[in-house]
Amino acid sequence: MYSRISSHLQILPLLLSFLVSCSDLGEETLSVRTTSEGLDLYNTTSETTYYTVFTRESLVACLWKPCDDPLTCPAVLPGSLAHVLYKDIWLYTERAELVVYWWHLVQVGQDKYSPVEIRTVLVGPPD
Repeated sequence: MYSRISSHLQILPLLLSFLVSCSDLGEETLSVRTTSEGLDLYNTTSETTYYTVFTRESLVACLWKPCDDPLTCPAVLPGSLAHVLYKDIWLYTERAELVVYWWHLVQVGQDKYSPVEIRTVLVGPPD
């Protein structure tokens, strides 16, 4: 009887570690906060995050593709903060809705990268 209980107890740490690894302990994301001068972008992911910000209105007038050069793309390192000033956002007005696109880059060749997991954060106009 004790050997059967003992063998079941040996499995318990493995089972618990599996359950913890499968549970959502906090989604990695790009957190966006408005300030009086612009946006604060906080990278809670474990990878460098690349981003761009548009007004929703400007999206109808631009042909856009994610930047794929890690040397020139605007980026936020893991656990770091970036500031985007309103004055640097094309067609920004106080009533503008903003769209923050963010993604990671994966290397697909020598000196060649490709954007993956392109996501958006919508920032509504102030109340």
